[in-house]
Amino acid sequence: MTPELKLNFPSAGEVAQIAAQSDIVMRNLRITWTYYRLNQAMKAVLGDENLTWSGFATWASKTAGGYIRQEEFGPLIEEWIQNATGSAGRVATILAHALGIHQEQPEAAPRNGVFSLRGFAAEVFNGVADALAEGNEVVFADIGPKFSDLISLWNQHQGHVPDEEKAAFMEGLKGGDSAGFLPAAFAALFAAAETADARLRAQYILQANVLVGCEEQTRLQSSIAASMNCAIADLFAQRVDIHLHDRFGELVAKEISEMVQPLGKALEVAFQAIMTKLMMRLTVPGQVLHLGEDVPPLPDGIMYPACLTRLDAPQPLSLFSQFSATESKGCGATDWVSFDQRMRYIAVLFRSRQQETSLWQKPFTEEQVSAFTAGQLPSGPLTADVLTRRNLR
Repeated sequence: MTPELKLNFPSAGEVAQIAAQSDIVMRNLRITWTYYRLNQAMKAVLGDENLTWSGFATWASKTAGGYIRQEEFGPLIEEWIQNATGSAGRVATILAHALGIHQEQPEAAPRNGVFSLRGFAAEVFNGVADALAEGNEVVFADIGPKFSDLISLWNQHQGHVPDEEKAAFMEGLKGGDSAGFLPAAFAALFAAAETADARLRAQYILQANVLVGCEEQTRLQSSIAASMNCAIADLFAQRVDIHLHDRFGELVAKEISEMVQPLGKALEVAFQAIMTKLMMRLTVPGQVLHLGEDVPPLPDGIMYPACLTRLDAPQPLSLFSQFSATESKGCGATDWVSFDQRMRYIAVLFRSRQQETSLWQKPFTEEQVSAFTAGQLPSGPLTADVLTRRNLR
């Protein structure tokens, strides 16, 4: 029997165990680290020039982790309330003040049964964090085990996978909860691994990355929509009605509620603006990418690595044409809920950064990894942010 290569990679069982973890903060940290490990292990399959989808997922998951921990939500709550009360109209705002719905001093959460805007905002942002955490887990549970299984198969056969086992692996990618993009994606990875042409290999990997991106974004559609399009005005009306009925009875409560509703509508408009600013960012080493803007060139001023400047492999070119992503100009998304707009940006980003060496670096320090793999919160900034989130609960 051929001895296995010495590779350090997470098994499919470990991926499933991480995905099943209930603490959403700890789970995100481990998901992010596992993506990094998978990308590192894929070097044995594809070499170390081209980032795989797992490499990009490392930084997307780390960015999502900041939102899951609600690192920036405190200041945003104040901005949200200020913007909404400034545009809700004088009558609704004065009435809200009089009723105690809008309190002058910031409150982390409602106390003693009092309904406040800051308590309402904390409730909304907790829901956003939960939706993002769910999307983070769903994608990881869907895609992570496939990369692990591929590495395991490659490891077992020292890179010479028999055709029948390759066919069985490909068959296993079909069905289930998958969105259907993975068979073609992993076929491209096998093709990349089997070619000696570095330029063709890069284009096969790009094809695979974009297809896995399609799988990812399809699975994320509901959580993105839930985060960006929360029915704030309706939720506000429900909370106000409960609060007023407890204080005034049905008839008076109904009249007051109608007078306050412009504030709910203003909160919804302001929320959309806040979430657009918050969600449409991706933090990568040394740079924050704004997803509503075009993907910027590489540090040397070039848009794409040399092997991806021209897309002449038919399938990558077809994919990029499908999403109107053959040109980088105009790739910024104006509506992040739109699958096609997200994929246009992502396709350009993947093509531009596939050989960007900074994206290979570790997302956490060794001390942080040791802490969360032992089931403990890492020291440093993460600890304070996690405690802030839990206090908002």
